[in-house]
Amino acid sequence: MLGLMRFKIPLMILATLLIQSTGSFANSVIPIEIILQWEGREVEAPNLEAISNFRDVEPDIPLVHLFSPDYFLTQDGRKANLDKILSLLHDKDEVGLYLTAQKRVLQVARVIPRSMPTFWSRLSEVSYCQSDCGLDVPLHVLPREDLMKVFTIGEASLRKAGFTRLRTYATRGGFHIPLLEEIARGFGFRAGLFQVDPILFKERFDQYPLAQWKIDQHMLGKALGDQVQSKSVNRDLSNVGAFIDLQEKSQILKMFIAFTEGSRELKAKGFQIYLNQETAYLGTPRLKAVVSEIRELAKTKDLEIEFRTHSGEKNGRPLDSEQRITESF
Repeated sequence: MLGLMRFKIPLMILATLLIQSTGSFANSVIPIEIILQWEGREVEAPNLEAISNFRDVEPDIPLVHLFSPDYFLTQDGRKANLDKILSLLHDKDEVGLYLTAQKRVLQVARVIPRSMPTFWSRLSEVSYCQSDCGLDVPLHVLPREDLMKVFTIGEASLRKAGFTRLRTYATRGGFHIPLLEEIARGFGFRAGLFQVDPILFKERFDQYPLAQWKIDQHMLGKALGDQVQSKSVNRDLSNVGAFIDLQEKSQILKMFIAFTEGSRELKAKGFQIYLNQETAYLGTPRLKAVVSEIRELAKTKDLEIEFRTHSGEKNGRPLDSEQRITESF
């Protein structure tokens, strides 16, 4: 799933609808997951306050936090960012890994940074890149060895920050990369959140390489899913995306209704709402409104809903964090 402040288009503040093609959800629990993506850029007060306010309003809703390793690559940054992050984490939350091709991440991983292609052009981004260099470069352009290095440094950075039992990961852009999935399995990760609605991308970003990449990835994933289902990592295929920053509340609710009615065109396992930390001050008001409306719809339709984490793991607070943050790469 990608938030893109540079273009004022938070893209991977994702919301993905998932459903099994078994008919209606009548007489069963509808799982809902709220996933907060931390892209590794600024951690600013307005966004933290917005997330804190949401947690005050909805204290019983667990969040899945996907962290970029960029927050934890240096000892000073690790300590400062952890202090802010811990103020928002609850014990029932889940923590996962969010991978990008940011220049600093690749340098620490001893991978040569790339400036092209990007989600928006097949030309180099050097001419306009002031910060977050490489953030818009898709990971699927990296070879196996480099992907292994990036995943290794990403997993290690979260572990050194004190987070354990990591089971879920995502890539910027929400791409399913089979090589990366294989690597993730080796580290014990069970779920990859990498599928978003290619149709929405086609409608909104048709002029950019991102749109066609998403279509290609979707078709490849569907073909692979028809042939073999991974036993170790949960492939979420044929998903329909609904994005907080790209769609109005009414559109998201319409998709939720379709989800509960069991449209046979939808196949997957839960209703997921993605929020981006870097634009949370804009996204959380809509998120609160969507959650409130979902509850009202559930009452009206006599449906039981359950807010939960993705893997069921509880990784809310780092273990031995004061000791771990003294470590360096």
